[in-house]
Amino acid sequence: MTSWVTETFGGLAPKIDDKRLADGLATLATNVDFDEARLSPLNDIAFEADLSSTTTQSLYKYNNDWLVSGNLRSYVGSMLPNDTDDKLYFSDYPSYPKMQSGLATYRLGLPKPVSITSAINTVGGADETLQETWIYEVAYVDAFGFEGPSSDPTTPLIIGDGGSVDITLPGAPTGNYNMGSGAVVRIYRSNAGTSASAFQYVTELPVATLTYTDSLPSAELQEVNSTYNNYPAPDENSDFGALRGLIELPGGILAGFTNNTVHLSKAYQPHAWPYDFASQHKILGIKAVQGGVFVATDERPYMLIGSSPENMNIEPLLSDQACLSEESIVDMGGFAIYASPDGLCSIQAGQVTVLTKELVDPESWNAQFNPTQIKAFNYEGKYVAFTGNGQGFSFDLSEGKNALTLHSGKQILAAHRVADEDKLYVIYKDTDISNELLGRWNEGTALALTWQTKVKQQRKPVAFSFLKIYGDKGRVTITVVGDDKVWLKANVPTDQLIRIPSQGKARHWQVKLETGVSVDMVGLFTAIGEVL
Repeated sequence: MTSWVTETFGGLAPKIDDKRLADGLATLATNVDFDEARLSPLNDIAFEADLSSTTTQSLYKYNNDWLVSGNLRSYVGSMLPNDTDDKLYFSDYPSYPKMQSGLATYRLGLPKPVSITSAINTVGGADETLQETWIYEVAYVDAFGFEGPSSDPTTPLIIGDGGSVDITLPGAPTGNYNMGSGAVVRIYRSNAGTSASAFQYVTELPVATLTYTDSLPSAELQEVNSTYNNYPAPDENSDFGALRGLIELPGGILAGFTNNTVHLSKAYQPHAWPYDFASQHKILGIKAVQGGVFVATDERPYMLIGSSPENMNIEPLLSDQACLSEESIVDMGGFAIYASPDGLCSIQAGQVTVLTKELVDPESWNAQFNPTQIKAFNYEGKYVAFTGNGQGFSFDLSEGKNALTLHSGKQILAAHRVADEDKLYVIYKDTDISNELLGRWNEGTALALTWQTKVKQQRKPVAFSFLKIYGDKGRVTITVVGDDKVWLKANVPTDQLIRIPSQGKARHWQVKLETGVSVDMVGLFTAIGEVL
C-alpha cells in the first residue's frame, strides 16, 4: 500500500525541475500565506476611499489627510526637535523638491540673493592707521528661521574711523518661498580686506527692505557667518536637474540623488545642501543601510561611507549587480533589497547577495517576474512587489523554502506604509477603466489561492483511489494528475473522504488546490485503510 501526504506547504523554486523539488515546494503558489504554518489564502484589498485622480504614482498620509501625486515623490516626516510647524519634506520629481507645513507648500531651500551694491556715504577720519576695508554679503532667512546661501561679496570699500556705507538690498526673492511674517535679510561684513576673510553679522531687516546705512564699529560685529554655503536642494533649473529619491539618514541628514550624483544636506538643516558625491554611473536609487548609504546604479552598486557629510566618500562595491528599477529598491530595516538582472539582491554591511539565486535562474527571473517594472514595498518584513497588470510576488527572507510566492488581483499604482498603524495602504484599480481607489493591503476578504505540488515520482506505478483534504470548513477545487492525465477535477468539501475514479496506474503524480479556506494537509491513498 502507498500513500502521499502533503502537510508542509512551501513557495516557488522555478530554477529546479518539477520532479526534483524538495517535498513541500510548489510549482504554483499564488495568493498564498504561510504565516500560520499552514496553507492559507492571502486577503483582498480592503476598500478605504474612492479617489478622483487617475495617474497616481505617489501616496503619503500627512496630518490624517492623503497626499496623492502623479509625480514620483519620496517623503520624509518632521525631523527637527520640537517642530511646531510639523514640516514634511519631499522630492517631487520631475518638479522641484518641497517642504510642506499644514496646507502650505514651499521650495526646499532658499535662493542665493542677487548681487548687492554698496557705496561710501561718509568717508570718516583721514588717519590711515584707522582705515578699514569693508566688504558685504547678505542672505535670506525665511519665516521658519531657515537661512539660505550668501550673496556674492561687494566691491571692497576703504572706510575711515567714523565712516558709513549705504547698502542697496535685493528685496524679497520671487518664487515659492516662505517669505511671510518673520522673514528677514541678514547683512554680514568683513573688515579684513579680502572677500576670503570671515564675514560677521551686522544686522537683520525685514526682507522687503531695500536700503540700509551701516556705520557699526568693527569691534561690535557679531558671530561669523557659517551659512554661506546653505545652497538649496537641486531643482529643475540647477545644473544637476531636480532632486529625487529623498531619504533621511542618521543624525538628521537628508539625502537624494540626480543623474550620477548623491546630494546631502547639513545635519538638522533640511534646507541646506552643500555636499555632492559623484559616481561613475547613472544612479537609480539610494537607501540608508548599515554602514552608510547604498547607491544603486545601472552598472554596479556603490556605498557612501563616512561619519558626517563633510567627510564622506563614495566607493564602488565588489559586485556587478546593476539595478533594473528605481522603485524596486526597498529599505528593509538596516539593509535594502533591489532587483538586478540576476534576481533579487540584498545589500547588507557592504556585501551584495543574490537572494533568489537558489530559487530562480536569471532567464526565468527576467521572463516571469518583469523586474524592470517592479514597484516594491516592505510589508511586515516581506518584500512585496507589484509588476503591472495586477501581478506581483512576495519574498520573505525568514521563510526559507516558503520565501517566494506570487499574488494576482488588482492593479497597484502606489503604496505607503503607515508605521504607527502597521498598515500598507495602496492605490489600486479594479479594472483598467475604473477610478483609482484607496485601500488597505491584505485586510479584505479571502482571495482564492492556487497551490500546486511538485511532480511526485513513485518508484513504480500506483493507483491512488482516495483523497482527503484537512483544513477549515469549506470547499476546495482539486485537480489530481497522473502521468500528465487528469484523474480528478472536482470541487470537494474539506475533511471528507473523496474517491478518485479508477484509470489504471501512474508513476508521476501532481495535485493542484484552488480555494478560499485554509488547508492543513492533503493526502492521496491507495486503500481506505491508509486514510488518516
